[in-house]
Amino acid sequence: MSLLSKYNADFLKTHFIEFLIVLIVILFFLVSKLLINKLTKKFNINKSLSKNLNFLFIIIILEILKSQINFSPILNKISSFVELALIITIFYNLIVKIYIEDYLIKYKQKQIKHIIIDIIKLIFLVIFILSILRIVFNIDIITLLTPSAILTAIIGLSMKDTIGNLISGLIIQIEKPFDVGDWIKVDNESGEVVEINWRYTKLKTLDNIYLIIPNNTISSGNLLNYNKPEKSMRILLNIGVSYDTPPAKLKQVVMKVLKNCIYVDKSKEINIYLKNYNDFSIDYDIAFWIKEYRYLRDARDEIYSSLWYEFKMANIEIPFPIRTIIQKPLEDKKDNTDADITNTVSLISKIPLFQNLPESLLFNIVKFSHIVSFPAGTTIIKENETGESMFVVIDGELEIIKNGKKIAEITKGDMFGEMSLLTGEKRMATVITKTDSTLLEISRPVFKVFLHNTSLYNNIVKILEERLNELKTIVPNNKENIKSTQNLLTKFKNIFNI
Repeated sequence: MSLLSKYNADFLKTHFIEFLIVLIVILFFLVSKLLINKLTKKFNINKSLSKNLNFLFIIIILEILKSQINFSPILNKISSFVELALIITIFYNLIVKIYIEDYLIKYKQKQIKHIIIDIIKLIFLVIFILSILRIVFNIDIITLLTPSAILTAIIGLSMKDTIGNLISGLIIQIEKPFDVGDWIKVDNESGEVVEINWRYTKLKTLDNIYLIIPNNTISSGNLLNYNKPEKSMRILLNIGVSYDTPPAKLKQVVMKVLKNCIYVDKSKEINIYLKNYNDFSIDYDIAFWIKEYRYLRDARDEIYSSLWYEFKMANIEIPFPIRTIIQKPLEDKKDNTDADITNTVSLISKIPLFQNLPESLLFNIVKFSHIVSFPAGTTIIKENETGESMFVVIDGELEIIKNGKKIAEITKGDMFGEMSLLTGEKRMATVITKTDSTLLEISRPVFKVFLHNTSLYNNIVKILEERLNELKTIVPNNKENIKSTQNLLTKFKNIFNI
């Protein structure tokens, strides 16, 4: 017998019992796992709980074997390692899997931050490593946790910012000054919170740009949460008008604009304060509430735009500073002339949408709109695009094209694009000028100013019904494109806050 063969035989004889014990433990593990899996399916037991029962069974088997057999030092260390790993795994499953994930998140439907779960996992990992070093390998943990002062200083200085961000991220998760979905302002930067992690917080600005802010900057800076204690927020706008305007008249006009704005929260108080007698104007503060911070720009735009039109109609002047001299040559004036307005008023008064309306109202509609000339071959609107204006043909010929095919022609006195203006629907067809054409373009802000007129509202209802019937004729049995009259009216009311 060779020396190697003799060595192998002696090794097997010496460690036969140990191999046998390992095989017995593996066999018991497989059998117990099979039995517990069957019981889990039969009695609908939680999977994490069934795993814990399996691990607990193995620990009991190891302890029984230890009491009956003297393990060798190597086998004793292996068994201690296995038992320790199983015990920590059992506690991990009980806390993380069963209590947090199954009970709190799935059953109670509570929002648990991932950072909390990560911290618990880290704690279990540290406990496991330290326990293995101490119990299995008999290593003194204190000596490992006491490095030199120089090494500590080097690590601390090199990772100062990283550690600061980690600690700040933990504080943010615990104190919860904001949540994902909140609109916040950090120093001079504002945005919607889309992600909070250990190192930074990610914001999405009103310009749809991601902004990454380190957690340490948030903790040390000034933080403003626009969503807490509630989403609605109070806005303060200022406006200056001529001394010739009585305060009561000004407040009446402004109040009308605010009540018609879809972004203003009507359930909360609206205030208009006379703020100051300036050297060239009387200044007012307009205080109101909007539903969410995300609508701030839209609310300002709609209110300021509507105020301009309402002020023009009410003869309220927004004065220039008295120190400014404005010289504007007559030839540079681009506003519609009285002659153009009068001719256009006569033309649109015959259109069904504007029939039976006062001449003064039609005059203002034309005055605040644009008369634009286009050469032949110009695409005015495109099919399936969004739009917020309608057009009236003052002169020229145009073609209507749908799905690449010409379906109609329109000439002087016809209108198009009103469905997009009134309901927000996408353009139903493409319109191209066949000859040089002049059009009156009426925008949605202009149209909104005059919706208080009952005759105009009734005309709109009639137009929506007619357009629906036309669409049914052009595209029959198309459920996606053909909407009910009631649905179109609902969209119209929502857009114009009626």
